[in-house]
Amino acid sequence: MKIVLVSAAPPPEGGIASWTLKYISYCKKNEIDVTLVNTALTGKRRKQINAKRRIVDEIGRTLSVIKAMKRSVVDSDVDVVHINSSCSYLGIYRDYLCARIAKKRNIPIVFHCHCNIKDQILNKPGAKVLKKICNIVAMVLVLNTESQKYISYLTNTKTIIVPNFIEKELIADSHRINEKIKKIVFVGHVQRTKGAFEILDVARKLSEIEFVLVGPVSDEIKQENIPPNYVLEGAKLQSDIPRYLQEADVFLFPSYTEGFSISLTEAMACGVPCIATNVGANSDMLEDKGGIIIPVNNSNAIISAIDALNNVEFRKTASKWNITKVKSNYMLDSVMDLIISVYKMVIKNDL
Repeated sequence: MKIVLVSAAPPPEGGIASWTLKYISYCKKNEIDVTLVNTALTGKRRKQINAKRRIVDEIGRTLSVIKAMKRSVVDSDVDVVHINSSCSYLGIYRDYLCARIAKKRNIPIVFHCHCNIKDQILNKPGAKVLKKICNIVAMVLVLNTESQKYISYLTNTKTIIVPNFIEKELIADSHRINEKIKKIVFVGHVQRTKGAFEILDVARKLSEIEFVLVGPVSDEIKQENIPPNYVLEGAKLQSDIPRYLQEADVFLFPSYTEGFSISLTEAMACGVPCIATNVGANSDMLEDKGGIIIPVNNSNAIISAIDALNNVEFRKTASKWNITKVKSNYMLDSVMDLIISVYKMVIKNDL
């Protein structure tokens, strides 16, 4: 099987780029031929993702992607083009151009949305372009139920939910459950849209609990009066994350928007009971059994959830359930088996 993967690769690390590396590694081990068309950031944003977007860089990036795309489909033996998309307001146009190139070659296209779609498609022009893409591809892959409903409203193209994956080595056998909640951990960008200010507010009110935040810290947070129990660890290597999760009594993830959170998946894999906002795939993942789902931007809801998780038996049950859920649904091999089955379906036009 020969695949053209249109996707971002590092740098920078994280998100779709990390997914791409794991995907390519799996394909190499399983003798699947993959050609990468790299859509990664360019210019200053390549080194600093929050740097200001420059239109010159974006034009250059698009031209580079289009050239690479045309080269990759010259051979007639390409079986599938797999386009990974964040559905960003500029990226969606680039995705459409890539899809058109593959369509002209009559190559089946799988369009994979790595986001919570309605949070990314914020205007009518973007929605129209997304609809055009969906109408020329063979299959749309999404991360959560909400995105599946959005695509189903937009088009008749078949849509299935494909979760993000995690390596087997990151899944724990068990997690130690302490009698009292002493340490709550967050992993991600420490910024407003990830709920960092809600965590700060809760830390000020619950001084007996240590709140450990692992990830790059925004300037906005750095300017705050930080209490001693609000611990900013800063950016860490991916290999360091399991250690923080192993020490956590609760994983707190009050993000404003998500597609399918790898941070939440890793916490579940470690058997940590979770508190997460009702966005993206969070509720699909936890199902009210692996922790507690709360509304966005609500410090009082976080405090209530922590109070509920003071029940030791609840946390023991949630811990075991989370590990089982990850083993059953989110392991790399099982998710990749699903993706390969999609390829076989679109190649045979068996939809």
